[in-house]
Amino acid sequence: MAGRQRVAGRPGGRDRRLGLDLALGALLLFDEVITGFRLGVGGATAWSGVTPDLWCFGKVIGGGLPVGAFASSAEVMGHLAQLGGVYQAGTLSGNPLATAAGLAVLSELDEGAHDRLSATATTLAEGFRAAFADAGVAAGELDTNAEAVAYAKSLGAAQPDNA
Repeated sequence: MAGRQRVAGRPGGRDRRLGLDLALGALLLFDEVITGFRLGVGGATAWSGVTPDLWCFGKVIGGGLPVGAFASSAEVMGHLAQLGGVYQAGTLSGNPLATAAGLAVLSELDEGAHDRLSATATTLAEGFRAAFADAGVAAGELDTNAEAVAYAKSLGAAQPDNA
């Protein structure tokens, strides 16, 4: 699920893919660039109940500023230089401004933050829909975080897996 793209997973797709990851010895990666903190503080991991081997995050961890990061277990991260043989570097790695902005934003997230954000997004979308209708202006479907989260949660065990 990303933006307006909602892809319902195939029945058993997530379990099948997890089985392949295990059988092949591949690492399971959750790309949280879109889902990170949008579904809740625990992201797709908390939402799906699956713990991947690797996570990657985008601007959400930098308070909207350009930054990216990935995370894993000590065992996997031990393969990176200077401890291991895999070199990793990035232009914005360790950007102190983005790091401070991300910490400031994340410190504001409490248990009710996502419900408040979803309610605000829904109110805003409803206001736009009404204003467009009153003006006789055709407008495409407005997608809100609230709608995306409600859709995702409604899928229950059949979450999108893009399989």
